[in-house]
Amino acid sequence: MKIIRTNRKSIAIQIKRNKEVVVRAPLFLSDKKIMGFVEEKKAWINKKLSELQDLFVLEDGAVIPILGKEYEVSIGDHKTEISDKIYLSNKNSREELIQLLKSKVRGEIVDVLSKYPMFYFNKVRITSAKTRWGSCSSKGNLNFSWRLAFFDKEIVEYVVVHELCHLIHMNHSDKFWREVEKYCPNYKDIRKRLKNTSVPEL
Repeated sequence: MKIIRTNRKSIAIQIKRNKEVVVRAPLFLSDKKIMGFVEEKKAWINKKLSELQDLFVLEDGAVIPILGKEYEVSIGDHKTEISDKIYLSNKNSREELIQLLKSKVRGEIVDVLSKYPMFYFNKVRITSAKTRWGSCSSKGNLNFSWRLAFFDKEIVEYVVVHELCHLIHMNHSDKFWREVEKYCPNYKDIRKRLKNTSVPEL
């Protein structure tokens, strides 16, 4: 932690991208009061540091988890694809990666849906939702975030099953969870992993 005293009236905390904590304080404020303020803001500081932990720098050699398997990124003058590595060009690497992840997730979801022919749905759409991994509309349309690509296949299947069960129960009642359990007996453990898995912020 770095303390910088200047001719200011209030105290403030800055969290830099390199995770350095900088405290800017008035010249007259004692170390004891500064440390007391930092202690009060400890929860906020830890939250911001945790958010920085999830920041992802898209660069040559970076490693990205996709459906439970890690892929190294190769950025250069070659075809955009995912094979033994994630191959991206220099022109618009982020958008290329997102398109690849959308395609990868759609393929995985289609594979999962084929395992549950007893459910009847309308359309499947891949969205850019950041925290809502899936949803089911009253018209039977299923929506899934392309960010599901960052989870392993068991979690993806649970999310798909979860939304399929909403075709029967449009709520989270006991009946709904019993329906989920029929197809995903260990759903409680998977939900915990889902909540505890970090998702890179592209």
